[in-house]
Amino acid sequence: ESINNIVQETLGEREAKVLRINLQIGKLSAVVPDSLKFCFQFVAKDTPTENAELNIEEISVTCKCTACGSEFTLDFPVFLCPHCGSGEVKLLSGRELFIKSIELEEE
Repeated sequence: ESINNIVQETLGEREAKVLRINLQIGKLSAVVPDSLKFCFQFVAKDTPTENAELNIEEISVTCKCTACGSEFTLDFPVFLCPHCGSGEVKLLSGRELFIKSIELEEE
């Protein structure tokens, strides 16, 4: 619902059909892309975003080890540095949920 509200707020008084909403979603954001797409079609009904495509780019989980300074990408939810084994890691990305862009129908 928030995505739909943000898009409508961005459109303001313009009457335009939204073709595509490009999102960036981190793998740790607790958002399941297929579930989001499924729910969005109901929220968007009878709004300018009805029938808009949700294009989702998943953002990897990247961390920085505060012990050895290395940056790395995690493919599994174990927050250990693969270089030195330290558990002292700082999350750099993976929790995002952004609207990257909105594509409108040409008039």
